[in-house]
Amino acid sequence: MNIRIIFLFLLHSIKCLVMKKLFSLFLLFFLCTTTTFAGFEISGNPVTMPSPPLDMDNVYIFNGLVNASITYRDTENRTFNWKSYTTDPAVTQDILSESGVGSTTLYNLTDATGYILEIVGVRTYYIYVFDYNLHPSTVNLLDVADQNCDETIFDMKVDIQSMEYYTSTGTKYTVIRNTALLEYNTIDENNITWDDAIQKFKETTETRTINNANTTFILTDVYANPTTFALYGDYYAEKFKKDSVQRHVEPVKPFIQAWAVADKLALNEIEDDDKYEGKDIKSSAPLNVSFTVHTNLPRMYYKWQIYNTNEPTVLVGQSTEESFQYTFSKEVEDGKYIARLDVVTVEGRCLASDSVMISLSSVKLEVPNVFTPNDDGMNDNFCVAFKSITKFEMWVYNRWGRLVFHTTNPEVCWDGYIGNAKAATGPYFYVIKATGADGSKQNQDGDINLLR
Repeated sequence: MNIRIIFLFLLHSIKCLVMKKLFSLFLLFFLCTTTTFAGFEISGNPVTMPSPPLDMDNVYIFNGLVNASITYRDTENRTFNWKSYTTDPAVTQDILSESGVGSTTLYNLTDATGYILEIVGVRTYYIYVFDYNLHPSTVNLLDVADQNCDETIFDMKVDIQSMEYYTSTGTKYTVIRNTALLEYNTIDENNITWDDAIQKFKETTETRTINNANTTFILTDVYANPTTFALYGDYYAEKFKKDSVQRHVEPVKPFIQAWAVADKLALNEIEDDDKYEGKDIKSSAPLNVSFTVHTNLPRMYYKWQIYNTNEPTVLVGQSTEESFQYTFSKEVEDGKYIARLDVVTVEGRCLASDSVMISLSSVKLEVPNVFTPNDDGMNDNFCVAFKSITKFEMWVYNRWGRLVFHTTNPEVCWDGYIGNAKAATGPYFYVIKATGADGSKQNQDGDINLLR
């Protein structure tokens, strides 16, 4: 009995603790969702200096101070005291004092000035302000020193004025800005996509950090054509989009993509895993193929060579045009063909190659044994399925030997009519004489059942 009482007492205690914990969590959630937190609001769209020292709250760089202001909003009415300093935070000038208010705003900010906000009984903030226009960076040089097939070498020179500030302990620091930024349009090598509508690769924008503002640097990206380089004197010039020098340079590292598009086949031609556009065409002869090149370079010399992989030294077709058409005729044997593309820039600076595979499949001729011309959209016509057929003739007879249908085109189907009248249901007899692209005879005869 004593053990049972002890157990019930412990169970009751646990329940109380759990309920108390849940109530505390609910109260905390309520307070968090109904309280407006204190903090700064800065007008004038400044750039905040990354990673200020521990004895400094913030350093703001403005693109002009005409509309700049600093506001602090609190959750309660406070006493706010604003002071300013330049080098020594112990030597200050009183600016503004407000009591019994929930917020305070400081206007008429000045360049290279520290501001102290004392919230009486709470804490003190230290802030430094700069007008970037009074401490500009200047790009004096951005030239291409050399260019080859893999890289562009740039010479650059940037003059940067120093911006010094003093923290709450009087320690002097310099705003880190002696890093130039190069912004340029290029092509994403990991996702190279050709836009057929504009006949260009889809471009992207990249920004490169140059750690030394007076240096020679190298770029090895796949560039757009032409590439526009914009050199900004420092991090803040890039943020404010000012003080840049631009250069237009032809792309350095070429990208070449051989591309092919084949004619679409007849609806009743056997397709299997056929593919009619890209770098790996799968189909059957006869086949018309349009070859073209996608490249980021403007002026090129081209050489196309087509050969069977079994006889790489024997050319079956060639061209020196950027785009051309070639027909794999009915005499072409089944197999795999390579369309190799070699290109060189007009200046002779870059040479690149690419290729397209054309796979021609075997001869096929398949004839169904039933069709249902009842206009339900399913199996309404008597059609043969074919691949690589170059000659074709088919006759269809009724049970009494009367000719009811004839065609010399494997794409043409019998719709189940004799003249303008529906043919009777029942068996019909067909005779097919056909020749494959490889010269093989594909003659067939048999029965076809017409059902409605």
